[in-house]
Amino acid sequence: MRAQRKPATVRMARWSAAHPWSAVAMWVLFVVLSLGLGTAAGTDSISDAESGVGESGRAGRIAASGDFPEKPEENVLITATGGGRLDLGAAKDAAADVVRRMKALPTGHRRGLSGGSVRSLGKVGAGHRGRAPPPARCPAV
Repeated sequence: MRAQRKPATVRMARWSAAHPWSAVAMWVLFVVLSLGLGTAAGTDSISDAESGVGESGRAGRIAASGDFPEKPEENVLITATGGGRLDLGAAKDAAADVVRRMKALPTGHRRGLSGGSVRSLGKVGAGHRGRAPPPARCPAV
């Protein structure tokens, strides 16, 4: 009867157990060579617009090629206290107050500031950029 040869993993494990320092030195050499070859191969980097796939990738490429200025915007919603009807005169005064206080901010915080405007459904909004002042409250009618 012929003796079966042990699998390669068993033979390598037995050799490593018999020669521990040689095994450690070979692993260190393997890691150093791998790092050296990886560094020599270099990397290819892509932009954020190129990294998307499908619809989001297409949207990213359109946005990147369109040279659209980024204008973050916030809206201030002025409501009546207690959920009652909104007094439009008081709401316009509150919007003017918000615009006045926003214009008092440093220039970088008030870029894109527009005046208050009456919107449908009796709401008044004042678009602004930067930190929002405390919410304006109007008395209920």
